[in-house]
Amino acid sequence: MPDLTLTRVPAPLPGQPERVGLAVLGGVIVAHVASAHSAALFEAGWQARTEEQRRNQPGTLRQWRRGWDHANTYLAHLVTAQVRWPVSA
Repeated sequence: MPDLTLTRVPAPLPGQPERVGLAVLGGVIVAHVASAHSAALFEAGWQARTEEQRRNQPGTLRQWRRGWDHANTYLAHLVTAQVRWPVSA
């Protein structure tokens, strides 16, 4: 499996100077968040999913669940991309 560690990329907008893009290896941005605090929660949720932890843990916040959901979708796309279609005779 490829390295799924997230990297923070500054992505400010007018009125949102702290906005951050979260990217996987290769620079593909998988999400934008409004602050460093939101980025930390998103990254924790993303990491939890890549470590196969459950989503419905008590005490998780919305950005944590958002990170988990994004990782789940990203992993599903990776699996789909790796599936080889059977060759018809």
